[in-house]
Amino acid sequence: MNEFDVVDQFGTKKKEYDRTIFLTILCILTFVGSWITILYYTLYINKVDDIERSVYHFEEGRLEYLLMKVSIAASFLSFIGSVFIWRMRRIGVFIYVLGQVVPAAFIAYIFIVVIPIEYPKSLIMLGYGAMQVLFIGLYLLNWKILRW
Repeated sequence: MNEFDVVDQFGTKKKEYDRTIFLTILCILTFVGSWITILYYTLYINKVDDIERSVYHFEEGRLEYLLMKVSIAASFLSFIGSVFIWRMRRIGVFIYVLGQVVPAAFIAYIFIVVIPIEYPKSLIMLGYGAMQVLFIGLYLLNWKILRW
């Protein structure tokens, strides 16, 4: 009998869950990170008034503004995917990957192709995109224990 086994009132032993601690930590980090991203970008978009919107009239500014909106939608997808992964379902990995690859590709497009590389901002955003791809790899390490 290990710490994940539970004995019910009839004395039969059943397994509560097969989730590893590593996968539990990944899911919790995704829950927290998704909601922080949603709250941050929602508050930031609501804060932008008409005077500050004049900054977003240039092509680069409009793309950055669109990136904020895409990040909100992608964070919802990532959260939904991580809930499925929390319940040990493989479909959650596909939903999570979609929610991470779209903004990572959009970040790479904006900060490499459209906007000339600026030292701090471009590196921070590209690091954020790389972290998203890293989390995909960490979730894929747990592919074998997930079920369809």
